[in-house]
Amino acid sequence: MRKDRARIATNGTRDKKTLILDAAVELFLEDGFDRTSMDAVAERAGVSKTTVYAHYGDKVGLFRAVVDRGGSTLNVDLENMLHGAGNSPEERLAQALVALLRGTTAPPMIAYLRILVAETTRRPELARILLGSSAVPYAVEVVASILADDATLHGYTLADPTAHASLFMRMGAACMQLDAITDARFHPSPDLLENHATWVTKLFLRGLRPRPTDNEGEPAAMEPPVGYSYPWMPGAEQN
Repeated sequence: MRKDRARIATNGTRDKKTLILDAAVELFLEDGFDRTSMDAVAERAGVSKTTVYAHYGDKVGLFRAVVDRGGSTLNVDLENMLHGAGNSPEERLAQALVALLRGTTAPPMIAYLRILVAETTRRPELARILLGSSAVPYAVEVVASILADDATLHGYTLADPTAHASLFMRMGAACMQLDAITDARFHPSPDLLENHATWVTKLFLRGLRPRPTDNEGEPAAMEPPVGYSYPWMPGAEQN
């Protein structure tokens, strides 16, 4: 109740849509999708239920807005990677993967994915919302553009940069995201994200770039970054 009163006191200085989205994030994460009501969101935000419906239509529309806001934050990070002046394509690719990992393993996103797993049979529209988030196609676009830059720099051709970008993202993010979903104790540190992104990027680009013509046989084994090893869990990176 104290939190609700604090929100009401700030209504004069904060945008109502922001208040509603902040309240919705908290309630979706605390109570899940089905147990979160529009009435509860309105009360937590300190606005009328009519205002919530006027802005978002229904609870599915509100959930979509919450997910899109998270995607917009990730898009800003990715935009910086796309135009990273002075950095090599390999460095920008690793940085883009760090941004993607940071966004997709953050507690809110993991909580949304748990909601999706729990509700997907009865609420298939939630899956479409998460998969259709603006961050997903834009992330593919950014990674594809960086891969195209690397191909130009190193003299190879990508027949389908978008397909390679999708593969890179799955290779880099899926395993860590799955660990975060299945074990609440797993909280990847910034160092782990950096090391993982660097390692995956080097492996991926090694498979794309042409080998030097003076090398014979299989290439030498690549060593992972110092301090980086798998499995990361349980308990390896706990807060």
